[in-house]
Amino acid sequence: MQHLKPRNNSMCETEKFKADIMDSGDSFIIRCYLAGYAKDELEVIATKDKLTVSATKNSSAEKKNERYVHRESSVMSRSRTFYMGDIDFMGITADYTDGLLTLVLPKSDIKDQRKIEL
Repeated sequence: MQHLKPRNNSMCETEKFKADIMDSGDSFIIRCYLAGYAKDELEVIATKDKLTVSATKNSSAEKKNERYVHRESSVMSRSRTFYMGDIDFMGITADYTDGLLTLVLPKSDIKDQRKIEL
């Protein structure tokens, strides 16, 4: 059974970012390639069964004293959701360096269900 599965939330295939998922034994490591984004343009949200990584860049911010003849402004948004199982979501750590977001997701021994012996 696979414990961690990625899912693309983007409407367009070109808007998804690349990610690698590794099993280090006691944790999963997710590496997301997000070059061009600042740290404050990233958001990571973890719930009991999923982790969502979002990146949003707004290139349409106004700059004073610029006189445009033609301008194509855009908001670039990318998002991936990883469905997790048996993860200690309170122990997740993150590091963002040189366009690489590294997430460490510790495995948990706690199961969502258990069999009750009669």
